[in-house]
Amino acid sequence: MPVRGLLVVGSLLTVLLVPAVTAGAAVSNAPQVLKLSVTHGSTHGGTQITVSGRNFGHLRAVRLGTTLARVVGTPRATRLVVVTPRHSAGLVDLRVITRVGTSARTRVDRFRYVTPMAVSTTNLPGAVSGATYSKRLLATGGFGTRVWSATGLPAGIHLTLAGVLTGVPTAVGSSQVAVRARDQLADVAKRTLTLAVTAPVPPFAGSYTGPTSGSTLTFYVANARTSLQDVAIPQVALGCANSTAIGEPFSVASVPLAADGSFTATTTQIGQVFGAPATFTSVFQGFFHGNNAAVPFTGTFRESAIFTDTVAHSCTSNDQIFTATRQVQPNQTADAPFAGTDHGPAYGSQLNI
Repeated sequence: MPVRGLLVVGSLLTVLLVPAVTAGAAVSNAPQVLKLSVTHGSTHGGTQITVSGRNFGHLRAVRLGTTLARVVGTPRATRLVVVTPRHSAGLVDLRVITRVGTSARTRVDRFRYVTPMAVSTTNLPGAVSGATYSKRLLATGGFGTRVWSATGLPAGIHLTLAGVLTGVPTAVGSSQVAVRARDQLADVAKRTLTLAVTAPVPPFAGSYTGPTSGSTLTFYVANARTSLQDVAIPQVALGCANSTAIGEPFSVASVPLAADGSFTATTTQIGQVFGAPATFTSVFQGFFHGNNAAVPFTGTFRESAIFTDTVAHSCTSNDQIFTATRQVQPNQTADAPFAGTDHGPAYGSQLNI
């Protein structure tokens, strides 16, 4: 609505119509933020944001929360670029301040400050050559999904994108593993960790036993701790062609134990089935998982037989799974000596007890 004003010039009274600045006009000229090119950044600052909007002319300042941002380059009426300042973690509004006013808070002007990412795993458990290894790496801070990578890994070990070290190491030694995590903001965290691979400790000497399908496995580890001796199963069921089934004992005299804890042996023996000559093949293989493992030995065995009566027969148990644990070894106690007198030679004299 125009406002009437009075102007006296000489003896003339002149009526002037002066346009008034209305509140609606001030609001329409106020800056308005429509889009942020980046909506997340580190609490350390330094994130560059392109701000799109309206009425950025006569720019005075840009604030993130209550902290002033640094304007980069020459702002335009619909676009400006700022670099975020340091700020505590959390959600803030980016507000543009011009000579006319300050942009209103909206959902599109929100910027989230995120704590910088850091690898929180500080050490790695040792690995044993030939044994399965798995360790998940951890990190704090950052934003979104992390993608992991590493260099310097021992042979046989790899790192998944999700941050899990896994595999079966094949060589003994110590490795300096440089791990790296990258989040969705391209923030990167690094750390160097030591991963030592040692040779497996051989199994304790003694007797071992474990259940099998319908029978019991037994063997023993000799004092040298380099082989399994007298592997035996009283009876193994073999299925044959033509719906024939037989039960035969399983035995392997000696199975060498490799340095990585693995073992395998195949033996062939000649015998009889129903009075007919037969050839028996026994396969025994598996892995020693360590003396402190709940189940030190696991693996598979298989027995096959070929014989001919009126027709040729081929029989097999197929692969059967076994587990074995060490039996409790009895205490060795010496008998008390008999009562009486004993004597024997001593150096230059005679010993009497």
